[in-house]
Amino acid sequence: MRRQQKRPHSVKYAKRESLMPIFILFLISGYAVFLLVSTQLEIQEKRDEYEALSAMLTEVRAANEQLERYLQSDEHIAEYMESIARGTLSYAHPRERIYYIKPSS
Repeated sequence: MRRQQKRPHSVKYAKRESLMPIFILFLISGYAVFLLVSTQLEIQEKRDEYEALSAMLTEVRAANEQLERYLQSDEHIAEYMESIARGTLSYAHPRERIYYIKPSS
């Protein structure tokens, strides 16, 4: 029996074989960069959201402190009711006149 001789690989096939690991490494590094950038963007969004929530928390705490001060004594309850009547409901005292100034357009 004759032995079959192995045919040498062509130069074209050898080049393709040597470029394949580089190509795979390039794809993996590109994906890693993509993940890094998207994670950094998500972190920045969460920081912005945290800052907004912190500002809201500060406002709510200030409002709660004011309400607690109003509720501590009967004198402050009248002041609180007056501020609600004037600010929210647009009420006025019986002899009081309220003027609304509209800017000219």
